[in-house]
Order: sequence, then C-alpha cells, then structure tokens
Amino acid sequence: MSETDKIIRYTGGKSNISGLSHCMTRLRFTLENQSLADDEKLKSLNCVRGVFRNNSQYQVVTGENTLRLYNEISKKLGLSESGSLFSRISGNFKKYIKNKSIIISTPVSGKIIPLSEVDDPMFSLEILGKGFAVIPSENKITAPFDGMTDMVSDNSHAVQIISSDGTKLFIHIGLETAKLDDNCFICHTAEHEYFRKGDVLVEFDREKLENSGISMVIPVIVMDSDDYHIKIIENNDVSSLQETLTLVKN
Repeated sequence: MSETDKIIRYTGGKSNISGLSHCMTRLRFTLENQSLADDEKLKSLNCVRGVFRNNSQYQVVTGENTLRLYNEISKKLGLSESGSLFSRISGNFKKYIKNKSIIISTPVSGKIIPLSEVDDPMFSLEILGKGFAVIPSENKITAPFDGMTDMVSDNSHAVQIISSDGTKLFIHIGLETAKLDDNCFICHTAEHEYFRKGDVLVEFDREKLENSGISMVIPVIVMDSDDYHIKIIENNDVSSLQETLTLVKN
C-alpha cells in the first residue's frame, strides 16, 4: 500500500474525507468524523511529522512532502490538483564542505525570540527543524543570501529559499496566515527564480494582519537541521541582514 493510500485509510477512508486543502507544510483535511482518524498510525509514516486537531480541520504535518502528497491524494479522491510539486535543488548549487562554517543573516528586522516561544507546536516543538523567530519591526522579507527561491505558498505567506552553497531556509510570515487572502502579501519572487542578498522577497501588510488578530511572529527554519550544528549568535533586537546563525555541516 502506498503512503498516500495509507494517509487516506488512516484519516478514515475516502468516505470520511469531505474536503482537503494545504498550506506550505500541512495537509488540512475536513473530515465527516474526526474520531475515525488514527493519529498514531499516521505519525508512524515516514512522510508524516505530526498531526493536530481543531474544531474544523484535521491537520497532518508533512513538511516538504506536502504539495506532492496533496496532488497525489487529490487525484485519488477526484479533487483538482493544486499545481507544481516542490522543486528539486538545482544541480548548479555547490555542495557543502564538511565542517565549513556558514553564517546566516536575519531576513527581517525585529526582535529575535527562540522557537520555543512561538505559539504553534509545528515551530515550538521544532517539528520542521531548528532556527529562530522574529517579531518584526518592518514590513518586508529580505533575501539573507544569494540564492534561488524553491517554493512560494499560494498566498505568499511563506517562502522556502536555497543559498548558493545549499542552505535551505523556510520563512513563515505570521501564524495561521495560510487561510488569508493574498491582499496581505506582495511577492517579488517566484519559484526557481534567482536573487541576490538584499533583494526584497515578500512585502506584507503588518498593520492589517495585526488588526486581524494575527500573531506576527516570523519563524525562520533551517531545513534538514539534523545535518548541522546550529548556534544562534544574536538574540536581541536585530536589523535586516544582521548575522544571526552559525551553521556547521556535520
């Protein structure tokens, strides 16, 4: 049985799934009966990093597998597909040199806080990976290095970028912003598009988001964190492009 068939079975089967959507990192099921979903069996799958329930949705955290799984499950359920799959890292990127120290700058000005203080278990429990979060004092995300845009969410609330030496960062603007319309975000990049350090990637309407009751904390996650020794070198107020993380490849 394929992993997509198992996800469908462990969420109660086709007849129990009345709707399916996704954000950058989660499959969001609308189920007829959430009690039919088997949390433990889902979490036992290699492609699943966690599950969460709320009154209206059953959320399955699948990280960088999300779009691929969404497309495959949608096809099996007879739903329309969302579009392109997650892109592969370009073969033109350099490979890391073991024990090489990599400095990562913050992509937004504001106050650095640890992920443990972010009010979302996907980030606070480091399900996606290690990193830091920023309470922003400006309205834009700036490229912290030269690289390429790997992924942009449907409404541009999140981006995943890759540096020229292979570092992959996931930047999520605010919490629970996947449900918002794209009027809150202006994206200045696209998937597979190259950029230079200092280029503006996304602008966001901080005042509008805050007035909507949205938490404006911005998690910045190092993907494949287990491959690195990670040290935060700045934990106070920071300016955009200020050096914040040191990474050393294991």
